[in-house]
Amino acid sequence: SLLTRIYRFDDIASLGKTVVQRVLGEIDSTNLTTALFGAPQEVTDAIFSNLSKRARQTIEEEMQFMSNMTESRVQQARDSIAEIIAKIDMESEG
Repeated sequence: SLLTRIYRFDDIASLGKTVVQRVLGEIDSTNLTTALFGAPQEVTDAIFSNLSKRARQTIEEEMQFMSNMTESRVQQARDSIAEIIAKIDMESEG
């Protein structure tokens, strides 16, 4: 969709804390874990710094078991998060 061309998963690194927390509130952990697979460090840091210690540990554990994640599956998860970022951004502007 057009929104995933304007907004990207990596944008999460430059979002404010409140926006990141709103985005995280709308993502299921499986999608988040998948999207984080091979993600840039600043994106991972931005997400982990906005999660509770327990949630972060859970995701880190899940990530250790991910080895054969397909590129298209990772991209799907990232696109769905990009759409959430877009939706929240539109809501805050509107």
